[in-house]
Amino acid sequence: MELTAAGLVKRFGSVEALAGATFSASGDVVAILGTNGSGKTTLLTIIAGLRRPTRGELRLDGREPYKHRSWAARYVKAVFEKPRFPYPVKAGEVVDIVRRLRDCPGGIDVSDISGLKIGQLSSGQAQLLGIATALDCHDGVAVLDEPFSHLDKRRAAALAELIRGRGSVIYTTHNSVEVYLADYIVVFDRGRVVWEGPRDRFYSRHEWRIAADKAPNGCREVGREGVYVDVECTVEELFKGLAEGYVYAVERKGVY
Repeated sequence: MELTAAGLVKRFGSVEALAGATFSASGDVVAILGTNGSGKTTLLTIIAGLRRPTRGELRLDGREPYKHRSWAARYVKAVFEKPRFPYPVKAGEVVDIVRRLRDCPGGIDVSDISGLKIGQLSSGQAQLLGIATALDCHDGVAVLDEPFSHLDKRRAAALAELIRGRGSVIYTTHNSVEVYLADYIVVFDRGRVVWEGPRDRFYSRHEWRIAADKAPNGCREVGREGVYVDVECTVEELFKGLAEGYVYAVERKGVY
């Protein structure tokens, strides 16, 4: 799966949700990481072909989804954090219809909510239903907005296993712990890309703000503010400084 953006801008009146985002991501699973208001959800709507950018372009596997909406409707299945189902039917009926149409047994257990009507579902249950209809037997790209945000630990673990096994998933999260599923990670802040790279590089080196007598061996100093030193280093290098007593306090910098 290839996902690229070049100078991507999206404005809503005077608000610039995406401010020239540029990145090139590839892999079976791509994570978009950022705080609330960083532009993650707006990006997903463009990936799904639901919105056109104000300027710039985005391509998913070589196509601009908003210019090929019939293709995007077949190939991309999007589930946003608060999915809406307008019809007064039961959750189980929705899943049964989807699975019959796609001629498959399904991969997500929704048996405990199948008897509930759509209007009775909690946020987490509605999200689970949306994810089930997006992932079950669909061989295109699944686009998931904060898929773990309302799930309990059991369901979150099951979803994580399904995402890694299935592939062709793009998901957003505000939690840096949840990006471990991704092959490639793109970090957003206020509509801009502030970091991108493969998972191994994401976990190998980070920026930290420390209170210390000196920067730990192997760490690169990138800035200072008063008594604090900003460094880029691995967790192992940082922990060595803590163990040897010359690093007193640690804070991870940025949204990642």
